[in-house]
Amino acid sequence: MMQRGIFSGYFPYGLEESARKIRAHGFSTVQLDLHFKDIDLSHGNLTAANCKKVRDTFRAHDLPVSCISGYTNIIHSDLAHRKANVDRLKEIIRDARALGTL
Repeated sequence: MMQRGIFSGYFPYGLEESARKIRAHGFSTVQLDLHFKDIDLSHGNLTAANCKKVRDTFRAHDLPVSCISGYTNIIHSDLAHRKANVDRLKEIIRDARALGTL
């Protein structure tokens, strides 16, 4: 059976409210955006506890995380900015399983 999913960034709410609304619209999977009003998932804040909270919240609503949004400019002309972008992307990739990807 094909699952119907949506980018969680279209739901600019807290974590629990986003998951609840996504499920209420009939979606069965999400592309996870790491921006929620009530939890800081910025660079350096993808802790084990935060990852577990995100994963468990979406699982509680029967919404597996099919992928994680990691859009960034990895060829930025400013080397410091580029490094920060690449470091963030590596952090997301490293913690993808902890965030609930399949």
